[in-house]
Amino acid sequence: MATLRFHTEIRAPVTKVFDFVSQGENAPLWHASVKEAHHLTPPPIRLGTRLMMHALIGRKDYRWVQEVVTWDPPYRFTDRLTQATPSDGNVPTKAPFEEFEDRCVLAEKDGGTEMEFILHYQLPYGGLGRFLDWLFLRSRVRRDTEGSLRKLKGLMEAPPP
Repeated sequence: MATLRFHTEIRAPVTKVFDFVSQGENAPLWHASVKEAHHLTPPPIRLGTRLMMHALIGRKDYRWVQEVVTWDPPYRFTDRLTQATPSDGNVPTKAPFEEFEDRCVLAEKDGGTEMEFILHYQLPYGGLGRFLDWLFLRSRVRRDTEGSLRKLKGLMEAPPP
């Protein structure tokens, strides 16, 4: 399983950052690959909340159900892939990931927020999947996530309209 860790500092209160980032429906506003997210369970978000995610990964559309598996406001939460379906909604599949989890850990630092964003994922196909990850996917995921965190930082640090 691949694990990628990202760190950023945001000049905004930890509660503001947590309230924005933990709401899955906000993901398309800051996360490059996420095109749509909506609740499958009634809001507010909490442990056990399920969200339908729609992402463009490479040139392929994917949809999957993600569930909140840890919830500790305003300092941490974890989402985990529970079910994946192709974009046409037909037969359930594990593509693009065999396993996927993202974790956000926030801490107060100098009046702002220190954020660690951790991705754990595993592609299907065993050794071939690990090779493809090393060859193609990992650098793309790293680049896209770093860009997404820069966008999040800009959104959180922008003055109110």
